[in-house]
Amino acid sequence: QLFGSLHPIHMAASQKYALPLQAALRFRTILFFATLAHVLSSKLFRQPEQSDHCLQAVLKGLDNMIGICEAHSDIRHCSSHGDDAPRHCKSVKGPGGNLITQDITEDVTVGGQRTRLATTSWHRNFKQCVQGNIHDCKGVGDLYKPVLFSVQQGLAKTLRSADCQKPSSLNGFDLTEQDMLDCAWSKPTNAGPTYLAIVQRIRKLSPKTALARFPLYGVVAWAEPDYPLPPELGD
Repeated sequence: QLFGSLHPIHMAASQKYALPLQAALRFRTILFFATLAHVLSSKLFRQPEQSDHCLQAVLKGLDNMIGICEAHSDIRHCSSHGDDAPRHCKSVKGPGGNLITQDITEDVTVGGQRTRLATTSWHRNFKQCVQGNIHDCKGVGDLYKPVLFSVQQGLAKTLRSADCQKPSSLNGFDLTEQDMLDCAWSKPTNAGPTYLAIVQRIRKLSPKTALARFPLYGVVAWAEPDYPLPPELGD
Protein backbone atom coordinates (compact mmCIF):
# COMPACT_ATOMS: atom_id res chain seq x y z
CA GLN A 1 0.00 0.00 0.00
CA LEU A 2 2.86 2.33 0.84
CA PHE A 3 4.60 1.68 -2.50
CA GLY A 4 1.26 1.99 -4.28
CA SER A 5 0.67 5.42 -2.79
CA LEU A 6 4.14 6.57 -3.83
CA HIS A 7 3.66 5.63 -7.50
CA PRO A 8 1.35 8.58 -8.38
CA ILE A 9 3.73 10.93 -6.54
CA HIS A 10 6.68 9.59 -8.59
CA MET A 11 4.73 10.02 -11.85
CA ALA A 12 3.73 13.56 -10.91
CA ALA A 13 7.33 14.45 -10.09
CA SER A 14 8.53 13.01 -13.41
CA GLN A 15 5.98 15.04 -15.30
CA LYS A 16 6.90 18.13 -13.27
CA TYR A 17 10.53 17.97 -14.43
CA ALA A 18 9.79 16.71 -17.95
CA LEU A 19 7.69 19.71 -18.92
CA PRO A 20 10.39 22.35 -18.24
CA LEU A 21 12.92 20.13 -20.03
CA GLN A 22 10.74 19.90 -23.14
CA ALA A 23 10.16 23.65 -23.06
CA ALA A 24 13.91 24.29 -22.81
CA LEU A 25 14.59 22.02 -25.77
CA ARG A 26 11.93 23.77 -27.84
CA PHE A 27 13.41 27.17 -26.89
CA ARG A 28 16.92 26.07 -27.88
CA THR A 29 15.62 24.78 -31.23
CA ILE A 30 13.83 28.06 -31.94
CA LEU A 31 16.91 30.04 -30.89
CA PHE A 32 19.14 27.95 -33.17
CA PHE A 33 16.99 28.51 -36.25
CA ALA A 34 16.56 32.21 -35.47
CA THR A 35 20.34 32.63 -35.21
CA LEU A 36 20.87 30.66 -38.42
CA ALA A 37 18.35 32.82 -40.26
CA HIS A 38 20.04 35.99 -39.00
CA VAL A 39 23.48 34.81 -40.15
CA LEU A 40 22.22 33.78 -43.59
CA SER A 41 20.34 37.04 -43.99
CA SER A 42 23.36 39.13 -43.06
CA LYS A 43 25.53 37.23 -45.55
CA LEU A 44 23.02 37.52 -48.37
CA PHE A 45 21.94 41.11 -47.95
CA ARG A 46 24.77 42.96 -46.25
CA GLN A 47 26.27 45.91 -48.10
CA PRO A 48 29.96 45.57 -49.00
CA GLU A 49 30.82 48.49 -46.74
CA GLN A 50 29.49 46.51 -43.78
CA SER A 51 31.60 43.46 -44.54
CA ASP A 52 34.92 44.84 -45.76
CA HIS A 53 36.69 47.95 -44.45
CA CYS A 54 38.67 48.28 -47.67
CA LEU A 55 35.61 48.20 -49.91
CA GLN A 56 33.90 50.70 -47.64
CA ALA A 57 36.79 53.16 -47.85
CA VAL A 58 37.32 52.79 -51.60
CA LEU A 59 33.61 53.09 -52.39
CA LYS A 60 33.46 56.22 -50.25
CA GLY A 61 36.39 57.71 -52.14
CA LEU A 62 34.85 56.92 -55.52
CA ASP A 63 31.53 58.40 -54.43
CA ASN A 64 33.42 61.49 -53.15
CA MET A 65 34.90 61.93 -56.63
CA ILE A 66 31.46 61.82 -58.23
CA GLY A 67 30.11 64.33 -55.70
CA ILE A 68 33.02 66.71 -56.32
CA CYS A 69 32.41 66.67 -60.07
CA GLU A 70 28.68 67.21 -59.67
CA ALA A 71 29.36 70.23 -57.45
CA HIS A 72 31.99 71.52 -59.88
CA SER A 73 29.52 71.36 -62.76
CA ASP A 74 26.85 73.33 -60.88
CA ILE A 75 29.32 75.93 -59.59
CA ARG A 76 30.97 76.39 -62.97
CA HIS A 77 27.57 77.02 -64.50
CA CYS A 78 26.33 79.48 -61.87
CA SER A 79 29.62 81.40 -61.71
CA SER A 80 29.61 81.98 -65.48
CA HIS A 81 26.86 84.60 -65.25
CA GLY A 82 29.21 87.56 -64.77
CA ASP A 83 27.93 90.24 -62.40
CA ASP A 84 24.78 88.18 -61.85
CA ALA A 85 26.75 85.13 -60.63
CA PRO A 86 26.06 85.64 -56.90
CA ARG A 87 22.30 85.47 -57.46
CA HIS A 88 22.59 82.30 -59.53
CA CYS A 89 25.04 80.65 -57.15
CA LYS A 90 22.80 81.19 -54.13
CA SER A 91 20.57 78.39 -55.43
CA VAL A 92 23.40 75.85 -55.74
CA LYS A 93 22.65 73.83 -52.63
CA GLY A 94 22.87 70.29 -51.37
CA PRO A 95 19.96 68.02 -50.36
CA GLY A 96 19.85 69.51 -46.86
CA GLY A 97 19.55 73.10 -48.06
CA ASN A 98 23.14 74.19 -47.33
CA LEU A 99 25.49 75.60 -49.93
CA ILE A 100 26.82 72.69 -51.97
CA THR A 101 30.39 73.38 -50.86
CA GLN A 102 29.39 73.07 -47.21
CA ASP A 103 28.07 69.59 -47.97
CA ILE A 104 31.39 68.88 -49.67
CA THR A 105 33.33 69.91 -46.56
CA GLU A 106 31.20 67.54 -44.46
CA ASP A 107 30.97 64.56 -46.81
CA VAL A 108 34.27 64.52 -48.71
CA THR A 109 36.82 63.24 -46.22
CA VAL A 110 38.99 60.70 -48.06
CA GLY A 111 42.52 62.09 -48.12
CA GLY A 112 42.62 63.39 -44.56
CA GLN A 113 43.96 66.82 -43.62
CA ARG A 114 44.92 67.83 -47.15
CA THR A 115 41.36 67.19 -48.32
CA ARG A 116 39.93 69.13 -45.38
CA LEU A 117 42.10 72.15 -46.24
CA ALA A 118 41.08 71.98 -49.91
CA THR A 119 37.34 71.64 -49.22
CA THR A 120 37.48 74.47 -46.66
CA SER A 121 39.15 76.78 -49.19
CA TRP A 122 36.59 75.89 -51.85
CA HIS A 123 33.68 76.54 -49.48
CA ARG A 124 35.14 79.83 -48.21
CA ASN A 125 35.55 81.21 -51.73
CA PHE A 126 32.16 79.99 -52.91
CA LYS A 127 30.53 81.57 -49.87
CA GLN A 128 32.25 84.87 -50.69
CA CYS A 129 30.94 84.59 -54.23
CA VAL A 130 27.38 84.01 -53.03
CA GLN A 131 27.69 87.03 -50.74
CA GLY A 132 28.49 89.26 -53.72
CA ASN A 133 32.26 89.11 -54.24
CA ILE A 134 32.47 88.92 -58.05
CA HIS A 135 36.25 88.39 -57.95
CA ASP A 136 35.78 85.12 -56.00
CA CYS A 137 33.06 84.01 -58.40
CA LYS A 138 35.51 84.15 -61.31
CA GLY A 139 37.91 81.59 -59.86
CA VAL A 140 35.66 79.43 -57.70
CA GLY A 141 34.87 76.98 -60.50
CA ASP A 142 38.45 75.70 -60.56
CA LEU A 143 38.84 75.10 -56.82
CA TYR A 144 37.54 71.56 -57.18
CA LYS A 145 40.91 70.45 -58.59
CA PRO A 146 42.92 70.28 -55.33
CA VAL A 147 39.98 68.49 -53.67
CA LEU A 148 39.69 65.88 -56.41
CA PHE A 149 43.46 65.31 -56.51
CA SER A 150 43.68 64.92 -52.72
CA VAL A 151 40.83 62.39 -52.66
CA GLN A 152 42.59 60.31 -55.32
CA GLN A 153 45.82 60.43 -53.33
CA GLY A 154 43.84 59.20 -50.35
CA LEU A 155 42.43 56.38 -52.44
CA ALA A 156 45.93 55.38 -53.55
CA LYS A 157 47.03 55.23 -49.92
CA THR A 158 43.97 53.17 -48.99
CA LEU A 159 44.65 50.66 -51.75
CA ARG A 160 48.15 50.10 -50.35
CA SER A 161 46.79 49.37 -46.86
CA ALA A 162 46.86 45.93 -45.27
CA ASP A 163 43.05 45.67 -45.44
CA CYS A 164 43.02 46.22 -49.20
CA GLN A 165 45.98 43.95 -49.90
CA LYS A 166 44.18 40.90 -48.54
CA PRO A 167 43.59 38.26 -51.25
CA SER A 168 39.86 38.42 -50.57
CA SER A 169 39.74 42.18 -51.10
CA LEU A 170 41.55 44.48 -53.59
CA ASN A 171 44.93 42.82 -53.53
CA GLY A 172 47.28 43.95 -56.31
CA PHE A 173 45.57 47.24 -57.16
CA ASP A 174 47.40 50.56 -57.04
CA LEU A 175 46.83 54.10 -58.32
CA THR A 176 49.63 56.20 -59.79
CA GLU A 177 49.68 59.76 -61.09
CA GLN A 178 49.03 58.40 -64.57
CA ASP A 179 45.69 57.07 -63.30
CA MET A 180 44.50 60.40 -61.83
CA LEU A 181 41.21 61.64 -63.26
CA ASP A 182 39.72 65.08 -63.83
CA CYS A 183 36.08 66.14 -64.00
CA ALA A 184 34.16 66.05 -67.25
CA TRP A 185 31.31 68.32 -66.20
CA SER A 186 29.18 66.42 -63.69
CA LYS A 187 31.18 63.18 -63.63
CA PRO A 188 34.83 62.19 -63.45
CA THR A 189 36.40 61.50 -66.83
CA ASN A 190 36.21 57.97 -68.19
CA ALA A 191 37.35 55.51 -65.58
CA GLY A 192 40.43 54.26 -67.42
CA PRO A 193 41.84 50.74 -67.02
CA THR A 194 42.85 50.95 -63.35
CA TYR A 195 39.69 52.56 -62.01
CA LEU A 196 37.57 50.33 -64.22
CA ALA A 197 39.25 47.19 -62.89
CA ILE A 198 38.83 48.39 -59.29
CA VAL A 199 35.10 49.04 -59.75
CA GLN A 200 34.59 45.73 -61.51
CA ARG A 201 36.34 43.92 -58.66
CA ILE A 202 34.19 45.68 -56.05
CA ARG A 203 31.05 44.86 -58.03
CA LYS A 204 31.97 41.17 -58.20
CA LEU A 205 32.75 41.06 -54.46
CA SER A 206 29.44 42.69 -53.59
CA PRO A 207 26.05 40.98 -53.23
CA LYS A 208 23.72 41.62 -56.15
CA THR A 209 21.32 43.49 -53.87
CA ALA A 210 24.00 46.15 -53.27
CA LEU A 211 24.00 47.06 -56.96
CA ALA A 212 20.62 48.72 -56.59
CA ARG A 213 21.69 50.90 -53.68
CA PHE A 214 23.90 53.86 -52.87
CA PRO A 215 26.85 54.16 -53.27
CA LEU A 216 27.61 51.15 -55.49
CA TYR A 217 24.82 51.96 -57.95
CA GLY A 218 26.23 55.38 -58.81
CA VAL A 219 29.85 54.20 -58.90
CA VAL A 220 29.09 51.36 -61.32
CA ALA A 221 26.87 53.65 -63.46
CA TRP A 222 29.84 55.99 -63.86
CA ALA A 223 32.65 53.46 -64.40
CA GLU A 224 30.64 50.89 -66.37
CA PRO A 225 27.93 52.87 -68.17
CA ASP A 226 26.94 49.86 -70.30
CA TYR A 227 26.56 47.46 -67.37
CA PRO A 228 22.89 46.39 -66.91
CA LEU A 229 22.01 47.78 -63.50
CA PRO A 230 18.74 46.97 -61.66
CA PRO A 231 16.31 49.79 -60.82
CA GLU A 232 17.80 51.99 -58.11
CA LEU A 233 16.36 51.59 -54.62
CA GLY A 234 16.23 54.26 -51.95
CA ASP A 235 17.91 53.95 -48.54
